Amino acid sequence: MFTTKRRVFAGLAVAGLVLVGSQAASAAGPHTITVPPIVVAGDDLDVELSLCSDLDATNDDIWEVTLKARAAFTTPQASTQTTAAPPGNLVSLTFTLLGPGMYDVTATCWNYAAATTPVDYEPATVAVVDPDLSIATSVSTVAAGAVLLVTGEGFDPGDEVVIELHSTPVVLGKTLANDKGAVSASVTIPAGTTLGQHWITLAGTSGSFTATVITVSPTPPPGGGVPKVISDVAPGGSGSALVFAGLAVTFLVVVGVVASRRSRTSGE
Repeated sequence: MFTTKRRVFAGLAVAGLVLVGSQAASAAGPHTITVPPIVVAGDDLDVELSLCSDLDATNDDIWEVTLKARAAFTTPQASTQTTAAPPGNLVSLTFTLLGPGMYDVTATCWNYAAATTPVDYEPATVAVVDPDLSIATSVSTVAAGAVLLVTGEGFDPGDEVVIELHSTPVVLGKTLANDKGAVSASVTIPAGTTLGQHWITLAGTSGSFTATVITVSPTPPPGGGVPKVISDVAPGGSGSALVFAGLAVTFLVVVGVVASRRSRTSGE
């Protein structure tokens, strides 16, 4: 059973503050958080923060960084850490002992000496994946409104697996793992999905979790009938079925046009 191979990550630690470098910036902004899109559970998560301020102040800038899980099964659920560094420094925090799941990272900074108003950083998202699971999609770039084939391995046989799209969580479908712990399903990317980077995630009822990054491209132009399918499905799969269906529709249209022309000719 794959369950016996899974590791348990039941805590969170901050492995210290690292001053990435000191620089005199003309302006403190934009306030951004940099994290990798995916890390493996058990590995360190490095969170880099842009400048808080470029003040000529004697007191340190202060950062409050929060890591919060999106799902109830994820451990830890949340943790907030506070650190400080002289103005003009970039800082990096390292979080460890993260369990599989999706996390949101938020940060706020201020400086007491200058009586500055706290500034919120642009939130970031990271997926922490189970090392015993795998996931793949038919393509890495897909149009909004298109169909995507998602496969995965390493789940418990018979486990119900939920397929979701993140950043904003959207359930795309559910499927059951076969007797070998594998899953396969075709899902539709919602037409209104924001363009850019997203995650496709697979989450089992036993707490198993994995994810991969995709890019959502502009919606195909209107007038094309059914949404365009971007899929590298092998011959005989759902992709081929859709191709054959399209050919059949084209054939019927051609036959109808020919019949109509013959009818008009006979009427003359």
